Amino acid sequence: MKFSGQMIVVSDMEQSKQFYAEYLGEKIDLDLGDYVVFQNSFSMMTRPQWQAVTKEGGLPAGGAHEFELYYDEDEIEAFVQKIQEDGSVQVFNPLEEAPWGQRTFRFLDPDGYVVEVGETMQAVVRRFLLNGMTAEQAAERTSMPLPFVHEVQKQVKA
Repeated sequence: MKFSGQMIVVSDMEQSKQFYAEYLGEKIDLDLGDYVVFQNSFSMMTRPQWQAVTKEGGLPAGGAHEFELYYDEDEIEAFVQKIQEDGSVQVFNPLEEAPWGQRTFRFLDPDGYVVEVGETMQAVVRRFLLNGMTAEQAAERTSMPLPFVHEVQKQVKA
């Protein structure tokens, strides 16, 4: 058995499809109306369809905020600026840096699901190297293996 993806239940399929396409670059692989699969194996189902399939009368309270979709982004500042300039997206956590140097930004989708966009670790290492850290210092700060840092270093020099 292997994990094959995640599905969220949405209240407005058209609004959610537009949101994920516009802000997160998702492309639809299969659209069955009440059920949509994106190319990255992430899927959405309308709440009425979910209730019919599961024979549930409703969803458990608080579930939307207890689930997070995670995306990687090399150009985190540009992404954050796009979301902030739009003004219609509710920011959950502003851009902040973790102790290992990765910057993340969280916001809510139209149904209140938490979406996190984090800087790729390649981007973190690249940023540290370009700001004067040695490969060893970048590896120590990020907890990334030194061979990984050396691969990023090659790309920086190219």
